[in-house]
Amino acid sequence: MKKVYPVILCGGSGTRLWPLSRKLYPKQFIDFGSGSSFEQALSRIDSFDSFNDPIIICNEEHRFFVSGAIKKYKKNAKIILEFEGKNTAPAIALAAFAVKEASEDALFLVLSSDHYIESVHKFREAVLNGISLAEKNSCFVTFGLNPTKAEEGFGYLEKGELLKDGVYKVKKFIEKPNKERAEFFCKSGEYFW
Repeated sequence: MKKVYPVILCGGSGTRLWPLSRKLYPKQFIDFGSGSSFEQALSRIDSFDSFNDPIIICNEEHRFFVSGAIKKYKKNAKIILEFEGKNTAPAIALAAFAVKEASEDALFLVLSSDHYIESVHKFREAVLNGISLAEKNSCFVTFGLNPTKAEEGFGYLEKGELLKDGVYKVKKFIEKPNKERAEFFCKSGEYFW
């Protein structure tokens, strides 16, 4: 297996759970009873023995939350500070440069710091399957969930060609559709969040 670098994105403006979550204390650092979602993301990568130390992308205001969690979980990590948050793609580009600097042929797994993942076993299984696909096919792999309701706040992946059970080429990505389109996507069965 190639080297795999987990990358945890810790951006976010803290607006979705306001007033509990705020710009200087966004939801990924709030402990709702079983650790913060950022701490849970750190913990999830422990189930992969072969992973390298994580790379964490955050902004200057949140570096103390990140370093505190790293110490709490006795991890080594590379922290990259964004001067200004510019959304997901630029943060992933920063991580890609850091991974390439460390290893020319490594893979990296991009994780959000604010996702709730109920089954670590299923998460691990999906990630290992994705790593295998990426190694064999020299391709990007993205993970999607079956939508449970019309959601305007998520992007949607349109299913393309079936490659194997549960694995599709991505035909198209649609960024945060309006309510009517989201309802169509949800009912069609041809889209993932």
